[in-house]
Amino acid sequence: MAKRLLPGVEYPKVNQDGGLQITEDIVVQDYIKYFGDRTLLTGGAITDNGDGTIAVASGTAWAKVTDSDIAIGKFFDFSANNSVSLTDLTTNYIYLDYNDGTPQMVVATSLLTHGFKQDHILVGTAFRDDTISHFHHVDTVGIGRMGRVDMHHREEEAVHRVEGMVTSSVGTRNLNITAGVLYEGISRHDTSPFTTPNSGTADGTGTNKLIDSGASFVLTDVGKTVHNTTDDTYAEVTARDSGTQLTLSANIFISGESYDLDSFTYWYTTDSGSTWTEVRGTTAISNTQYNNITVGLANLTANRYGVHWVYMEADGEHFHVLYGQGNYKVNESEEATPPSISPNIVTQYCALIAKIIVQKDTDTLIIMYPWTTVFTSSFATDHNSLANLTTGDVHTQYVKHALATAANDFLVASGSGTYVKKTLAETLALISPLTTRGDIMFMNATVNTRLAKGNDNTILAMGTDDPEWKTPATILADLSGQAGAAFAWNSQNLTSVGTLNAHTIPGGTDTFAMLAATQELDNKTLDSSVAKGTWTASGTWTVPAMRFSANIDANLFQITNSGRIGIGVVAPAVALDVLGTGFNSSSQYFTRQSDNSSAPALLLRKSRGADTAVEDEDYCGSYAGYFLNDGTPKTWEHAALIDVIIEDASDGAETGRMEIRIRDAGATNVAFKFMSDGEFWADTNVLVDEFVQVTEMTAPGAGAANTARMYADVNGVLTTANMVFQDGTVDTFATEATPLDSPILVQPSGTVVIRKMVKPHPGLIQFVEEFPDGKQFVMRSFEYHDAAKIAANAGCDSPLPAGWEVTTLQQRVDKQLDILDTRIGKLLKSKAGVEKQLAQTTEDEGKLLSEKQVIQIGEEIAELENKKQLELRRLSNGT
Repeated sequence: MAKRLLPGVEYPKVNQDGGLQITEDIVVQDYIKYFGDRTLLTGGAITDNGDGTIAVASGTAWAKVTDSDIAIGKFFDFSANNSVSLTDLTTNYIYLDYNDGTPQMVVATSLLTHGFKQDHILVGTAFRDDTISHFHHVDTVGIGRMGRVDMHHREEEAVHRVEGMVTSSVGTRNLNITAGVLYEGISRHDTSPFTTPNSGTADGTGTNKLIDSGASFVLTDVGKTVHNTTDDTYAEVTARDSGTQLTLSANIFISGESYDLDSFTYWYTTDSGSTWTEVRGTTAISNTQYNNITVGLANLTANRYGVHWVYMEADGEHFHVLYGQGNYKVNESEEATPPSISPNIVTQYCALIAKIIVQKDTDTLIIMYPWTTVFTSSFATDHNSLANLTTGDVHTQYVKHALATAANDFLVASGSGTYVKKTLAETLALISPLTTRGDIMFMNATVNTRLAKGNDNTILAMGTDDPEWKTPATILADLSGQAGAAFAWNSQNLTSVGTLNAHTIPGGTDTFAMLAATQELDNKTLDSSVAKGTWTASGTWTVPAMRFSANIDANLFQITNSGRIGIGVVAPAVALDVLGTGFNSSSQYFTRQSDNSSAPALLLRKSRGADTAVEDEDYCGSYAGYFLNDGTPKTWEHAALIDVIIEDASDGAETGRMEIRIRDAGATNVAFKFMSDGEFWADTNVLVDEFVQVTEMTAPGAGAANTARMYADVNGVLTTANMVFQDGTVDTFATEATPLDSPILVQPSGTVVIRKMVKPHPGLIQFVEEFPDGKQFVMRSFEYHDAAKIAANAGCDSPLPAGWEVTTLQQRVDKQLDILDTRIGKLLKSKAGVEKQLAQTTEDEGKLLSEKQVIQIGEEIAELENKKQLELRRLSNGT
């Protein structure tokens, strides 16, 4: 027996072949009666009786027997009603009422009276105007009602927005669009968010993969078109593997290639809409062009505006921008409406979501939305950007050019807001009280006649009341005794100057040109530049502290041996005393003036002379430091000394050595020596911080008494470390060994098998058995997909093959969490369905079964949640 979903109703069983098992108490209508909708099937035609009433013809219909969701549906016939009364001057709604099996016509003046009653069927609408009725009979849609509803919405608007999809400007004319919802007919679609360009660079390679370890991919990226901007290819996103990896419909990426995940398609026409050009992969709104529909893209005029129309696809995974079709002035751009010539994709498969206005060569986007804005002008009227201004327009705030009719005309205000034309003479007559003496405008002058031209070398100056011409002599007389400060003569000379009384010559620019040919300064202070000519001392000079601002040519300048020179030293203690200051103050430098093949040298000699001079001792010179010894400074008792010593001074066969001597307990000991024959000699222990590397050599033989020689000896293909003693005895204290060979196994049959480990590539390690014929049998394989392990797996036969999956722990955990979340989501949906069925079930057996299913599903969900926690612990433990 089939289970009952609703009390008193038995439903047929469905066989495996698709047939129905019908019992005697099952009527097919009982199965479908809960799923139908009220409708006229035949009849119901309306006619006007001409007296304020109408007649409704008989017919058949289907409706619920009562106004209830669980009431059964019924087919029934209804009789004609030849006199249905209507309310005058009102729209009347005529319904067929099932009326418990006695159908009747009822009339209401409000749709809400019977509109939601499931046992009432709308027959038609009528408006009564006295004795005349205007009426309309509704369609007998039958079971196609929902299809008609869908068609209603599609015909009304192919795609329309419900919420979201708010467009805003980001970056440099890039777009941000929020997620939203739109309808296509009665089908609801979610739309993805976009932020152009949403770019990055692939840093991994995989078949049909986009891998970017710095990305944060989300589920709403699935379905978008990704643009490889390096080689200009495209692919659809088919799956999100993790936050850093996407699966694509085509294999277009390798590591290092750049991409844009969020972009749009631009559209324009060149032949008035017969064909359309699409520009894919666009990420910014153009601020330079518009669509001249007869030729294509054209440049905007300076200060004009372009309009761009943004459309979202019905699938919510792509959006498009249609170029505006005008070179608009400011008010025209705001009044522009969606172009009547548009590509089919935006008129039949998209919803308009934004209108964008941008002025030529600017980056400010003005964005309006069709659900909040009526596209009419609200801009201020900039007259330079307005069309159709003619000379007949009334703009009283401007003075019109037409008032002036001849050259040199003036426009003069004759009243409030009124101007008249005046000639030049008339204008001069009007303003003459405000002018004086020729071309000079002078307020409050006492004379209003023109001032005659002045004589040569006269100077215009102010008189008692008016400007006047004055001679230079008069001007100088005016200046006599008036100077209260120094005159600036602009580098001009004063000649023929008489006696200067009570004068001071500043020292800054004085010379001795006025003095006699030979002058001697006795006890004079020079406080400015006096360094011209040749100076000859007539006595002893005491030179104060001096600063040289340029090079000094010493020209064989000599300081006698009784003097001392200090560089950086106030009181030099020796002939040349240098104290370092500033950068690297502890070092002194000897450098050449320019780079060449020879380097500078510091030559230390016992006696002064040429390079060929003979020294009388074998010490060429020393490098000595100034050290503290027992806390007391001692200049000549060095704590350390570097000497260069001649071993053999014979001409042409000179040999030498450098000794570094360290003072120890009152004696000067040689710490170590570098010999001319390449030997290094040390008197103390040699301490090495890292390692000593010895090159293989033949046995050196015994050394001197009380010595031992350590060397690396060739021992076949291997190396041994040996020690040879003074008596010639050789002792080997270390030998190079070979690595462990692969084990050789012998089967009972006598077959020799070698067991070894092989590494085909960094992602694969195999343990194999190799037979005498060279064939290998893989016993165990280990695959590495972790990037760190792959990098550490050195010594492989081949590089990592293309397409080998390389992931981080984070990626593997993310992928596993996505899988677990998907399974949990499906179980939760299944659980909700069972709980709903449980709420509607009255039989104990059905309830018990449903409760068990709910418990079982809950346990499965808990188990998956535990697995998620294990994955998260793997991430925290780094395993």
